[in-house]
Amino acid sequence: MDAMHARGGTGLGAPRILEDLADGRLSEEEADAVVAWVAAAGLEDVPPWVINRAVRIARQAAPHQAPRPTLWRRLVAVLAHDNRLHPGAAGARSVDPGPPRLLYQAGGVEIDLELGDSTLAGRVHVLGQVAAGTADLDPAWVAIDGPSGHHEAPVDEQGQFALDGLAHGPHRLEVRLVSELIEIPDLRL
Repeated sequence: MDAMHARGGTGLGAPRILEDLADGRLSEEEADAVVAWVAAAGLEDVPPWVINRAVRIARQAAPHQAPRPTLWRRLVAVLAHDNRLHPGAAGARSVDPGPPRLLYQAGGVEIDLELGDSTLAGRVHVLGQVAAGTADLDPAWVAIDGPSGHHEAPVDEQGQFALDGLAHGPHRLEVRLVSELIEIPDLRL
């Protein structure tokens, strides 16, 4: 029996685990069960009461428990520039824009991506650079998920990384800095 059903339910038709959520008494496994329940319920968004209660729980720590530290501040990067979307002016000399370049921004951090051909036929090679403070880059890591599976690469002290052999299509990229996790949820390769 999973953690959701093991706790029983309330007279209100809500699983007991939701009462424990309201009281701030969930383990990581139980919190994951709540997330799975919300996803299985087919809800587009998390119900507002869940968000409100989570905020209240975060603001109050039980006297017998230390609050859990937040490992990363989560940010979603916004596309600031895509050279594929800015064609040359009409009548101007044709200038080769070069390989596709994308610039994303999130919370003062910039992620510059250059897309090129991989050494594997029909695949994509991504060269990237993270512009952040030196203290944020040690250690830093990049992970990408998509049609080509899961790939990870370290970010060097200059903020540079490379990912090779990626399939064309939508990907989700995460840049894991010391105190921030920056997500690019829809990277089209």
